[in-house]
Amino acid sequence: MVKRSLLKNAGKWAPVLGFMWVASHIAVPLLILRIPVAHDFLITLESKLPFEIPGIV
Repeated sequence: MVKRSLLKNAGKWAPVLGFMWVASHIAVPLLILRIPVAHDFLITLESKLPFEIPGIV
């Protein structure tokens, strides 16, 4: 049995997994923030927190 590195085993799946990570961590949150209802909900939620988040209206 030949031992292969993890990168060689995941070689053909690396672009797919990379795209899924970028989509789930960057693109989806940015798209959600463009929905006015979600934006209003986050502003309301932020006002109820016991601490301040810099940069939020």
